[in-house]
Amino acid sequence: MQYAEASSPQRHRRHGCVIGLPLCLIVLGCGSDSRVERFGLSGQITFEGEPIPFGWLVFKPAHGPGATANIENGTYRTRAGWGTVGGQHSVEIVAFDGKAIPDPMSEGGVNSTGSNLFSITVQKELPRESSTWDLHLTQDDIDSASR
Repeated sequence: MQYAEASSPQRHRRHGCVIGLPLCLIVLGCGSDSRVERFGLSGQITFEGEPIPFGWLVFKPAHGPGATANIENGTYRTRAGWGTVGGQHSVEIVAFDGKAIPDPMSEGGVNSTGSNLFSITVQKELPRESSTWDLHLTQDDIDSASR
């Protein structure tokens, strides 16, 4: 019995190291890496020839940190210092019609983003330099991506 009591604090310390070290490594690995060069990306985005009123893009690279950009009135731009890393990306595009709809869960009872137009994921090789990428999507693009 004395053995169990004497080793109990040691066991807790070991468990703390076993759990704490991987957790620290995960947290450190998921943060922003200032050593990775990021590039600004901006462009126009339309659906059936009309600017997408509101939405966002999520850039998920094959290697390195991801990036996001908001869509407002048919344009998007990554934040300064937080752009894409270049290379192969999976790009998720989420678009809304921008027509306010009642929403009791939103502040003021109105959801100003409107109804969801579509969500689509496309593959794109992005340059390793600041650049523009315009997207002109159609219903056929949305339909073929969902197959």
